[in-house]
This record gives sequence, structure tokens and C-alpha cells, in this order.
Amino acid sequence: MKHCLLALSLSLAGTTAYAQQQKQESLTLPVDPETHQITYSRIIAVPGASQSELYARGTIWFGTAFYSIQNVILANNQPAGYLVGRGYVRTILVYGLIPLPIGVRVLCTIKLSFQEGRYRYILTDFNFNDQAEVGAHSSNLPPGSVEQICLATRPNGRPTHQAAIYSTDLDQAAQQLMSSIELGMSQATGGGAW
Repeated sequence: MKHCLLALSLSLAGTTAYAQQQKQESLTLPVDPETHQITYSRIIAVPGASQSELYARGTIWFGTAFYSIQNVILANNQPAGYLVGRGYVRTILVYGLIPLPIGVRVLCTIKLSFQEGRYRYILTDFNFNDQAEVGAHSSNLPPGSVEQICLATRPNGRPTHQAAIYSTDLDQAAQQLMSSIELGMSQATGGGAW
């Protein structure tokens, strides 16, 4: 009886570990079918907000989310209703001959488009910054694009172990950036008493 319980416990533990591994390896990053780039996109309704109000909120978000708005905004056009900037997400990579965690900035293009009562954001064109965070050397960064690393597969079509880890970390960082955009865009500008 003890042997049966032990065998059952080990079997369940192995099944749980396998399920967790499958969950980690099953993360599918959103890839644009035309550009083959990792791309996050969402359209958010903001009832009652004008295009100019949403544009102002987007400008404020860019200005507060990054160190310098002048170095972030690449293109803007209020009448057409869009802002395009180059931002970043922070993530941790474990790479190199001596696998140590390296804090890196993954750059991305952030496109905000505005219409009456709604806006759309697109995060795309992810790539590794040429500089690692303080205390790390850029030679420790993995070679290739973010897509080459996060979408790498084994011959059987399943993600490599490194791809599973990096894609999970990149997805978490992108989700945090999207939450930041949505929070910033939900806050009305001016007009009220303060």
C-alpha cells in the first residue's frame, strides 16, 4: 500500500511538473502575419473623449513614461490623430558563457492612434538595446533579433527552453507597458478644479 501511494505521489508530481513545463512552452507571442514581428495591439473605447483629448492624454503618457519626451517621440500629428515613439521595456536575460542574469532594455516602437471616443495602441519592432543595464556588458547580450530568440523552435516545432523563458519575460514586460498606456489614457487632462 505504501508503495502504491508513493508511486501515485511521484506520478502526480511528474504530471504537475510536465504541465507547468507545457504551460511555459505553450506561450504564443502575438506575431504580425505580414511583418513576422512580435506585435501587441488593442483598441480601447473611451466614451465621450474627443480625438484631441485622447491625443493630449497620449502626449502626457509618453512624457511621463520615459525620461525625455524629445528623445522618445518620433512622429506626431494632432490633426491626423497619431503619436509614434520609441520606448522600451525592461526584462532580465540569462545568457552568456557564465549564465548570469542581465537586466536589459528591449526597445520597441509604440504607435498611438486616436479617433473620437477610442484609441488604438500598437507595440512592435522589439529589439535589444545596444547597451545593457548598469553593471553588464553589451557583449553579454544574445545575438540576433528578439524574434530570433523568443520564437526559436526545436526540430519538433516546440519552443527552445531559452525561447520559452525569454518569451514569457518579454510578454510580462509588454503587458506591464500596455497596462501603463491604458492607465495613462484613462486619466482626463485639465479642466477640473485642483
